[in-house]
Amino acid sequence: MTILVISDYKGVFFYEDDSQIDLFFKRDLENFKYVKFSLNPNLPQIDEEVKHEIRGSKILPAREGFIILLDLVNTETGEQYSHAFCDVVRVEPNRSFTSESTKYYITCLNRAEAYNLRELREWKENGLTLDKEQNERLANSHHSEHFTFRIRFNKN
Repeated sequence: MTILVISDYKGVFFYEDDSQIDLFFKRDLENFKYVKFSLNPNLPQIDEEVKHEIRGSKILPAREGFIILLDLVNTETGEQYSHAFCDVVRVEPNRSFTSESTKYYITCLNRAEAYNLRELREWKENGLTLDKEQNERLANSHHSEHFTFRIRFNKN
């Protein structure tokens, strides 16, 4: 059983399953040999074009979600390293997939911004007056509390 930790920014709750991770994503981590992924979040069409061979992977529980850890080999240079997606709160499939390739969106908590927004919400709940910039920040918080990365698995 995997323990998945999810935060509502007011407290930490423990879930006894990892249902926020797409089942096909888990399968693809095991079955596909190669991967490409975005290094910069929330930037469409700016993905790393380096092909990596997947040597291993782990999905680990963490305080603010979970960690997806990939053990990789750069197919161009032979360099071996690990890459981690931290504070993952959701993994969703992209609708474009084939038997040779699949793509997913990995949503991660922007921890620093989430904590700052939590503080602003608490100030507001306690009757403090927020300035215009702080109110705008809260109004647009759904865009800033999370990062989204893209990951594509390939058989060849």
